Amino acid sequence: MNIIIRTHINQVAIDITTEAQRLLELRGFEGLKQQAQQATHLADSALSRAAAAVTRNAARQGHDQQQARQGSELAEGWEDVLQRADLVGQRLIAGAVVVAELRAEVEEKLGFTCSGGIATNKILAKLGCGLHKPNQQTLLLPHAAPVLLADLPLDRLPGLGAMFGQEVKTGVGVETCGQLLEKQTEVLTQFPHKGAWLIALARGEDSAAEPVKDRQLVKSLSGGKTFFGGKQLRSVSEVEYWLGELAGELHRRYKEQVEKHQRAPTTIGVQLTVDAGRKGQSKGLDSSARQQPIDLGRDGTLEQIHGAAKACFRRWVSSEPLQIAALGLSLTNMVSLEASTGSLAKYFGKSKAANSGEPCARTSKPQAGPLGASFAKGARAAPPVSDGEVDERVLAELPLNIQQEIRDQLRLKRPGNLQEPAPKKPCVVVEIE
Repeated sequence: MNIIIRTHINQVAIDITTEAQRLLELRGFEGLKQQAQQATHLADSALSRAAAAVTRNAARQGHDQQQARQGSELAEGWEDVLQRADLVGQRLIAGAVVVAELRAEVEEKLGFTCSGGIATNKILAKLGCGLHKPNQQTLLLPHAAPVLLADLPLDRLPGLGAMFGQEVKTGVGVETCGQLLEKQTEVLTQFPHKGAWLIALARGEDSAAEPVKDRQLVKSLSGGKTFFGGKQLRSVSEVEYWLGELAGELHRRYKEQVEKHQRAPTTIGVQLTVDAGRKGQSKGLDSSARQQPIDLGRDGTLEQIHGAAKACFRRWVSSEPLQIAALGLSLTNMVSLEASTGSLAKYFGKSKAANSGEPCARTSKPQAGPLGASFAKGARAAPPVSDGEVDERVLAELPLNIQQEIRDQLRLKRPGNLQEPAPKKPCVVVEIE
């Protein structure tokens, strides 16, 4: 069964191992090579390396590398790849055929074009997806990751596009993944709790795909959509339509929080990024945010979230045409519904602001949350452990990555548990345009 995770309002990540293997068995590798080659960029080609080197804002707004290419324009490097493809490579190449057929079917049935990235984990697949747009796909084979990442700006990596990314760049004095990997000691010194994760992220490793988190409960729910490359939102009705789409996604996730954790948000926020030309400036982007209380409780509706979002937006907008390049919606300040039943809140009615959206407060640009795995400066590797040596109460106090390392040692030492690492699986990120 293929696992599908919605990672964005117009983006999904899919584990296509099953379908890629089925296609290999059905048609054979020889029967897939030509179709994959004609539809797919290679991530270490000259075109891909040039696309990877541009900044995050240039990639989002569109640049001269973002041109639709196909057929012979994609031939660079393919002959060597096809000749030396191992089992992992063959699965990924079969995955490229799966994605090409999936994109074609989406366009035929729904009228939307898609871009896609195929790799062995979500981080690399997402990077591949963003390299070539519109309506193209990129295959990132394991050997190509170091080549692609060497000159990749740090802000192109997930989690490093905002304030934390800037903190890393200024703190260590680096701009690209390659430069960061040359200063690993400084990274670990400057960011003792996040350095190991940063290094894994800059390498595109599986261990960075899901950052270690100290808590299980989320502090906020958020979603967003970008509209660069001439697709900026220019009217109030367009913005309110997309606020409705984002509200639908957040309403679903809010209901999950209520059902699973008895928690609900108490604040709603709208984040906007505007092309600076709207304000007569020569270049750059201007970001702002509005937020207000919202009383969803257990039974909040989609209409309530959408209405509050529109109210926040209307406090910002002054005139058309607009130039909205990015739009975000968030539900924050999560509280326990069980705890709130005994609070003073029950003695007060719902405020006008919580329901009609007036007035709205202006807030600063949202800050990236804490990321990372734990790493102790100067720490030496612990000696091997054996069954009976570990007190689970002590183990529970250790950082999660250390816990996992100890558990892995125990598992591998038990009779019958010696086995080869699980094969790398094709993962794809597909984004509707």
